[in-house]
Amino acid sequence: RKSQKKERSDKLNTVHDLVVIPVLWRGRHDKLQVQKAADSIKACVAQHGVDVWIDGRRQYTPGQKFAHWEHRGVLLRVEVGPTDVEKGVCRLCRAKTPGEYKTVERQEVPLPPAGARELLGVLKDWGLDKIDLANIKPASWKSKNARETGSKGDDDVEEEEDEDVAGNWAPSYVPKATKKSGQGKWK
Repeated sequence: RKSQKKERSDKLNTVHDLVVIPVLWRGRHDKLQVQKAADSIKACVAQHGVDVWIDGRRQYTPGQKFAHWEHRGVLLRVEVGPTDVEKGVCRLCRAKTPGEYKTVERQEVPLPPAGARELLGVLKDWGLDKIDLANIKPASWKSKNARETGSKGDDDVEEEEDEDVAGNWAPSYVPKATKKSGQGKWK
């Protein structure tokens, strides 16, 4: 029993190199997109030997998480929220003094895989010496992103749309008269 407590306290006292903080709150429909973006950031950075942790605790606000990690000695963090995912960026933050939000330096970079080189470059400039940028080929990241997003990199590539599927993503609304309101109902 004592060994289990010691192992648990050792895990809690581990100082990570970088923390990814997904900015989420209840009732948002895009929670999974934010979590996927956080996972892709972690995967991108962890491939270079950096100890990365995703703080997915729901009982704390983002500000409480920022302060928690700064006071534990993790001064580098990546923040990603719903608006960031929509814009295709994440925010890198470097705290100079733990707990002082005015001393935090922030920079927005594109999300991986498209922005992997820039993300890793900024982290290396900010003190993560484990990262080796020589192994990353920018062209391979760009072509992989073009395939995933379905963007047309060449003029020869044309996307065909199936007529049966086009427009079926919206919920159907069938007007149905009621006694008082006269409003329809969603199917």
